[in-house]
Amino acid sequence: MEYLSGGSLYTFYQQEKPLNMETIRFLAAEIICGLDFLHARGYIHRDLKPDNILLDGRGHAKIADFGLATRIVNGKAKGCAGTLGYVAPEVSDRHDFFHSNGNRRGSDPY
Repeated sequence: MEYLSGGSLYTFYQQEKPLNMETIRFLAAEIICGLDFLHARGYIHRDLKPDNILLDGRGHAKIADFGLATRIVNGKAKGCAGTLGYVAPEVSDRHDFFHSNGNRRGSDPY
């Protein structure tokens, strides 16, 4: 198992705020690549939040805590899970995960 000495994205943000746009773009791209990898294999994380993004010693982002992750079957996940305040509106409204336009990137880095 890889040791991630950079701590969580939440802690990094608290120590480094405000983050510059280059850092934001870099971290967002890495997180999206990780989510694309997961989604391409038919899984969703269901608890993505700054505490569950860990940084290595060089500042690269790694998605952690897959305890609520689940497989997508027929465009849907069983049940609703996640941390209040971080659950996407489409999840709480129980919309299909895989949208009709074929977009599997069900996240907005806001």
